[in-house]
Amino acid sequence: MEIRKQKEKQVGRLTVTEQIDQKHQEDLQRLRGFRLLDDDFFTKCFEGDTASIGAKLNVKVQRSDKGAGRKRARYNSSMMDANLLKKGKDFDKLPETW
Repeated sequence: MEIRKQKEKQVGRLTVTEQIDQKHQEDLQRLRGFRLLDDDFFTKCFEGDTASIGAKLNVKVQRSDKGAGRKRARYNSSMMDANLLKKGKDFDKLPETW
């Protein structure tokens, strides 16, 4: 181990391997801050994962009851439909949504 470290190129005060290890630890720390409840992280985690029957799921997680009304759910559902159907396509082509 000592021989290997002596042969490594020094960049600043850390070797290249030490810099990579430091960057890795910083990345792990950032990942610890993510929660599946975060919209962007949730979306990325399940991106491209479709239900075997072709249905689309619209999952919204609320931390409190405030703002979680039926009209908000209806709005989100309509936005999902609008994004799933291309302009000029038959409404019968809309996939089932849950």
